[in-house]
Amino acid sequence: MKTLTLTFSSLALLLALVQPLNAATLDEAKAAAKLADFKTAASIYEPLAEQGDVTAQYELGILYYRGMGVEQSYEQAAKWHRKAAEQGHVDAQYSIGAMHFNRDIPTEDYTEAAQWYMKAAEQGHVKAQLNVGILYFRGDILEQNLEEAVKWYLKAAEQGSAEAQFNLGNMYTRGLGVEEDLVRGTMWVLVSIENPDVGKRIISKTKVANFNAGKMTEEQRQQTRQLANECKAKQYKGC
Repeated sequence: MKTLTLTFSSLALLLALVQPLNAATLDEAKAAAKLADFKTAASIYEPLAEQGDVTAQYELGILYYRGMGVEQSYEQAAKWHRKAAEQGHVDAQYSIGAMHFNRDIPTEDYTEAAQWYMKAAEQGHVKAQLNVGILYFRGDILEQNLEEAVKWYLKAAEQGSAEAQFNLGNMYTRGLGVEEDLVRGTMWVLVSIENPDVGKRIISKTKVANFNAGKMTEEQRQQTRQLANECKAKQYKGC
């Protein structure tokens, strides 16, 4: 009985030691990557990824995609991101969709890519939400549904996507998928222009805002400005 007790105690001690080591190993991989020691990071991530660690699978996929610490391979990047995506990793889900649309992964059917975007969008991934809105607007992969386009643009717009805010503004000003509203539409265009995330399209967006303003009364222009200020103050929520 004494021997049995010692055996169980030894096993418990071994398990207690092994679990922190696994957690520390993942941390060590992240630390190595932060120091640009990508070869070491990859050597740590790979066995963990093989064991099913979703974070390791995603991070290893990134290393393969960028060719850091390993030979660059879109095929290997897609392999590991797909494994992570199937476990519900939102960034991996978005990545698989993006790799299809960027033609990093050879494909003739983008339906699967759209579904990965959808899975990520449903988990709140802002770029995926924007892209799902675009797909519903275009109607070439998903069946065109302007109401759904508005829905997903709004979700991304409320999370601060300048592109979604601009697209949503155009939907309102043109009455696509939503009742036409020049004031509210131009408000979203203004919000997009004044968004730190506006990017390189600020000139073309400003032209749209000025064109819309030319069709408004002075009262409408003032109302638009006030709504834009209120929307920014509310951090784009409930606009």
